Amino acid sequence: MKQLLLSLGVVLLSLPGHAQFTRTYNGALTLTNPTIPGDRLFRDGTTVVCGAAKAYPGTSAAAGVHYNTYTVANTSATATNCVTITLAPNCTDASGSPLFVSVYTNAFNPANLTTNYKSDMGSSTAIGTPLAMGVTLAANERVVIVVSGVTATSICNAYSLTVAAPIALPVTAGRDLTAKLSIYPNPVADLLHITASKAGSYTLYNALGAVVRRINSPEVSLADLPTGIYQLQHNDTKETVRVVKD
Repeated sequence: MKQLLLSLGVVLLSLPGHAQFTRTYNGALTLTNPTIPGDRLFRDGTTVVCGAAKAYPGTSAAAGVHYNTYTVANTSATATNCVTITLAPNCTDASGSPLFVSVYTNAFNPANLTTNYKSDMGSSTAIGTPLAMGVTLAANERVVIVVSGVTATSICNAYSLTVAAPIALPVTAGRDLTAKLSIYPNPVADLLHITASKAGSYTLYNALGAVVRRINSPEVSLADLPTGIYQLQHNDTKETVRVVKD
């Protein structure tokens, strides 16, 4: 399975003039996706927030549901970090179905849902209605987010998964991922070219989350900026990409 490495930005909510960074991934769940061979997780109706633990809910009598995976790693060696996960099924196909999110520590084993279980969304999402949950990542912890159907025939031709965190985190997506914001060259010494599926304006943040440039065109000179890591955010879609300044 081909994987695509992306990164999130920085969230510094307590400081004025700093923006919350989120990254949204557009995917689809189809009958060609991998399946969970046994019964799926039971939907116990309990949605958790960061800092709250959740007991394994058991399983429900629905086997063979399809799934996608997204892996998030806390790169801090000392601090725990809260990750907010929001799923929005935007299915337009006639057979579009609600979806479900679960989270596993380090690795996901579809043949044994108790192994590495960490949390889940509690309820499946209604089409067109986002549902969110929070999960706390310990220092250096890696988790796998699983987006799955609720029956063996559950499909959805369009959903969005939004991940927000208070530190720059690498995110790896398994499949059906469409990254709509891109830049080149990267690393960049002077002129940065920006391409996006939706025209708009952008904001460039430094590693501390401070605004360093507001951009209203698909090209911008960064020659005057210090060497380092920056985050470029599309002001409309909130998509974010990592910029390395030489």
